[in-house]
Amino acid sequence: MDSRGFGPLDPENNLFKGNARTVELRGHRKQCQGVAWSGDGRKLASTSYDTTVRIWHLESGSFNFKRNQELVGHKEASIQVAWDPTHHDKVASIGADGYVRVWDTRSGKCIQDLNLGNGCINLAYRPDGTHLAVGDSKDVISFIDTRKFRTVESRQWKSEANEFMWDRTGDLFLVVNGYGSVDVFAYPSLAQVDTVTAHTGSIYAIAGDKAGRHMAIGGNDGLVSIWDLSEMICLRTITEHEYNIRSIKISPDGKYVASGAESFILVSELETAKPLYKLPGTQSLAWHPSENLIAYAEYHDSDRSTPGHVAVFGFSGQPAPYESRPEPRAEPRFNFRMESNYPPRNHYMGYGRSYY
Repeated sequence: MDSRGFGPLDPENNLFKGNARTVELRGHRKQCQGVAWSGDGRKLASTSYDTTVRIWHLESGSFNFKRNQELVGHKEASIQVAWDPTHHDKVASIGADGYVRVWDTRSGKCIQDLNLGNGCINLAYRPDGTHLAVGDSKDVISFIDTRKFRTVESRQWKSEANEFMWDRTGDLFLVVNGYGSVDVFAYPSLAQVDTVTAHTGSIYAIAGDKAGRHMAIGGNDGLVSIWDLSEMICLRTITEHEYNIRSIKISPDGKYVASGAESFILVSELETAKPLYKLPGTQSLAWHPSENLIAYAEYHDSDRSTPGHVAVFGFSGQPAPYESRPEPRAEPRFNFRMESNYPPRNHYMGYGRSYY
């Protein structure tokens, strides 16, 4: 490990042995927000407060920087991004301007857009690509038919609606909220079939594995919990974090879970919750769909006008020597207003609502 404590936590585990090099992707002019890999793993998309979406091309195990694309269209910060699961050249982005935009990366042009009115926070595709869910700053989740690109349903949540996902079949829609619960709905009827109390405070992040067996969730209590999706039973918890969990992803083979906070990213074994590797803190992370490559938006406690970087960890080689720079400010555990039991609403992003 380096002087900050980043690196392997279990010397006997070979998960990243010989593959511990990080590549920084520089181009955004302000702090980065979200990252997502295309389904074929050949492209990485990133969003930023500079309003752009960038596409980074991975070819033969390295990035071809000559092919990098800058997608311009949002009038305010681009917040999150998600790839069409049925088309590896189409990517959707959401912005603080209230727009949902779909881009064709072959032409670099926006091919569909829709103004939802309020600043957007989260988005997710249904596994068959037919619907796109978008959550906004007013706790409204809109469901968009991607074939006609129009809203077919909008639901106002009574509590803070944070991240969401469909299960593998697309028949269940799961939303984590400000009361520490997971709301489960049948889809497309949106009839509520279950509410699972999971954490003591707001839950910000949720992710499922490819096999549809497990989900991982995390929030402002600093805990990551692993669940059996079919039984909705908590199997184990990861307790090493001390601060708000902002992003969670499960590895493509379903063996590992990466949980990100401003203080650090922790890679743990899913079956045992054993911590294996620690990386710098992040706003958002994404696990490559077939390789042990973890992309993350580097977190810096500074003005959001500071140029942002995307980092990708897991390339062949050893980590470069650590160069001293200011440590990120850590948020205290249980960062919420006591009278409301969830984070202050002057924030905007789904993970703690941090926006402007």
